[in-house]
Amino acid sequence: MSTSLTPHTTSSALERLRTSTDTAIYRITNRVTARYRAIVSGEEGMTTIEYALGTLAAAALAGILLLVVKSGGIQSAINNLFTQALTSTP
Repeated sequence: MSTSLTPHTTSSALERLRTSTDTAIYRITNRVTARYRAIVSGEEGMTTIEYALGTLAAAALAGILLLVVKSGGIQSAINNLFTQALTSTP
């Protein structure tokens, strides 16, 4: 048994296909747009703040280490270590 396609049924099927394709494209476009907006609007500021805090923490740690290394006991220990390393023979 064969079905014949009339111009009316063909155009109706094409219309349904076009509508479902348009709906799918619309949904995908909305998802991509929403994801793009979430990335651009929310993340840029956070990464800048994270870099600033990381830099501040690194500078604070460097300052603390500088104070520790410049103290008398640590400075003489480091000096003795380098002296032994340079004067010892293998």
